[in-house]
Amino acid sequence: MISATKHASIIIPTYQRVNGLRLLLQSIARQWQAADGIHVVVVENHAQPMEQVRQLCEDHSSAGMDILLLHQPEPGASNARNLGIEQSSGEWLIFLDDDEEILEGYLAKAARLIRDARPMSIFGGQCLPVFEADAPKWVKPEYSYIGYGTDAFQLARGRYLPGGNLILSRELLDQIGLYNPKLGHAGLRTGYGEETDLLKRAEDAGAVQNYTPELSIVHHIPNSRLTLRWLKAQKCKSAQFKAWYYWQTHQMPAGRAKLTGLKLSCLRAALLQEIKIAWKSAVGFLRNQKTFPYWENYFMEKLMTDYSRLQNNLELFRSIKWFHGDDNA
Repeated sequence: MISATKHASIIIPTYQRVNGLRLLLQSIARQWQAADGIHVVVVENHAQPMEQVRQLCEDHSSAGMDILLLHQPEPGASNARNLGIEQSSGEWLIFLDDDEEILEGYLAKAARLIRDARPMSIFGGQCLPVFEADAPKWVKPEYSYIGYGTDAFQLARGRYLPGGNLILSRELLDQIGLYNPKLGHAGLRTGYGEETDLLKRAEDAGAVQNYTPELSIVHHIPNSRLTLRWLKAQKCKSAQFKAWYYWQTHQMPAGRAKLTGLKLSCLRAALLQEIKIAWKSAVGFLRNQKTFPYWENYFMEKLMTDYSRLQNNLELFRSIKWFHGDDNA
């Protein structure tokens, strides 16, 4: 069990996912005997609080769970997490999402890890996908798996733990700051990068990321996110964050000539990816039907990486104009 001197707060932002939140809290309740010193903070991130969320939290509180319900009307998962951090009392913070469940042994493993951990240690594990019963036939679990396999190791610089399954210390956050509210999901608006931004700042401060597969969760994925259209849109949103982040870590070259050269370089790279995608798409009509029974399988396994690189280069090309204008001398 977690000792009283190193208690932890589980912080859960939620937005109109009562059923998902119910499953997550039930999975925590099943392990509550290993949760001495833990309390749960649910942050409802909606303009109007939902009665079902309040009742759900009250039911678990009546059953013995130490749970606090907060309301953050300002949209954004980052805003919700930040309020949870500010209002919680844990020396360590466990971040989970309302479309997840923790697997057996999660809390006991977390307790063992943080009992002897230093404040500059960060822990996280794998996110195993669970699809709805009528998921498309072409979908494979590996398309939605988030993690680095079944072996524990320390991540090298530039690699980051899954953000929806993260354990870090309050002392570290006091040093590097909270989540950037400009990044991430906000209501129905899809966004990315808030966890990567936080972990990059932690990395720069000297923190060490520890991949611990025993800290496993399941991630419930609705069928609405199992279409090529949605998955391609996800890559476009991710590219927007990558372009933004590039200019947080790189200096813009001075002078119109260098600026134009950079824009042309991005455009040239994008065109090369377009050509590669067109060629592979044409070849795809002759694909091995046993290896790729559906066109979606071929796209995911042969084209998605190229599509992602295309969007990254296009977004970087556009971002030069957005951040600096076309009149730089």
